[in-house]
Formats: sequence, structure tokens, C-alpha cells
Amino acid sequence: MKAKVYNLKSLESESKELPEQIFGLKKNPVLLARAVRVYLANQRKSRARAKTRADISGSGKKIWRQKGTGRARHGDRYSPIFVGGGAAHGPTGKENWQLSLPKQLRTKALFLALSAKLAEGNLFFVNSFADLGSKTKTAALLFSGLLVKVADLKKDWQDFDLCLVAAKSDADWLRSVANLKNVQVLKADNLNAYEVLNNDFLIIESDSLPVIKKGRSVAKELEVEAGEEKKIKKVARKTVKKTSITKKNG
Repeated sequence: MKAKVYNLKSLESESKELPEQIFGLKKNPVLLARAVRVYLANQRKSRARAKTRADISGSGKKIWRQKGTGRARHGDRYSPIFVGGGAAHGPTGKENWQLSLPKQLRTKALFLALSAKLAEGNLFFVNSFADLGSKTKTAALLFSGLLVKVADLKKDWQDFDLCLVAAKSDADWLRSVANLKNVQVLKADNLNAYEVLNNDFLIIESDSLPVIKKGRSVAKELEVEAGEEKKIKKVARKTVKKTSITKKNG
């Protein structure tokens, strides 16, 4: 699998071989949906907090006597059933929305998202972002060239959300995209499935490919470790069975 690498003038400069284990995977919407759900849940913070009857300031005097009024018995006026009373089961501000996903599945979800972007034709590779300098005009020319000339889009490039994946975040060229609201910059080691899917187009620096490939090696290591653990468990079960049989015979 080969992909074209473009320069700042949106012209093809070279072609790179892409690993099919990263950019050639089949669709798996279930895993992608799971990865997005976990990511969004982990971004959530508990800020809401309702006052209980203990938090409301005021008198704790009994509103009327216990018997003889014909009404229901009550204590103070800040019970949750009264207007102006405390909340019975409101948010406490201590809710934990955190979810977890194994590293192997997170890595695979990222590769699935990259494969989907490449299949749609919404993923481009660029030589280097360092040549952009600090001018927004040069960045705008690159984006318009890639989206209008290469992708053959009729709309303006500013109508789409772009994500730039860089190997290093250099302060010089970051100035060129700082004023562009529809452009997001991510380091390659911070790339995740949600950011890939949430943006319309992905522009990857060629130097960041080795960083993305590291996730592939991590996934392989985890697969090997999981296989070794299964083998160890099988051996342990066999030894337990053998010892139990020998004890019975003895």
C-alpha cells in the first residue's frame, strides 16, 4: 500500500509505503463506537452540585405541632417536598464518569480510524510542517491546495475541520495556524481515534509515521503477552489436575 507525499505547494514529492496493519484494516464500527464513548466519558467532569436540606441556611424549627392540626407531620420547612427545600437526589459533584479501555483496543481503534480516513480519501501526507514558517498565508495555501486541487472539493477549505499530526510541536510554524479556528494541531503520540473521526480531514507529517507505528509494536507485544499468559494458565490447570489424580490414587 503506497501513499503520495505532498510538499507545501500541494505537489507530489514522493511516495511512501504504508503498513496494511495500520492503514488497511477492515471496518469495525463496534470498537470505534466503544473507543469514542470511553474517550468522551473520560473528558467529562463533575461540576454540578445541588444543595441538600442540610446545606440550606435557615431555622430548624418544626413548622407546626405533631398532632391536632389534621395535616401531615413534618419537621422544618427545608424538606425536599417543599418549595425552596433541599434536593433529595441531586448531583453531588463527586460523580465518577471515568471508563477504561485496554491499551491494545485503544491502539486498534486508532488504526481503524486511520484506515477509514484513508479509504475515504480524507487523509494526506506532507513532507514537513517546519517549512510553513510563521505566516498564516503559507498555511492557507497548503490547505486550499490539498483540499481544492487534490481532493477536488468545491467548497472552501475553511468550511471543514482539519487536524494536523506533527512529530514535534515547533513554536515557529504553530504561529501560522494559531489564528485558524478550524485547524487543530496534535502530536503523533497524542493521536486517538476520536480526534481522527471528529475532524473532516487529517494531514500527517511524514516524520510522525514512525511514532504512529510504535502503537503497532505495542499492540503486538500485548498480543504476545496475552498468548503467553494463556499458555501459563493451561499448564497450571494441567498440573493441578495431575496432582489431584495422584492424590486420589495414593
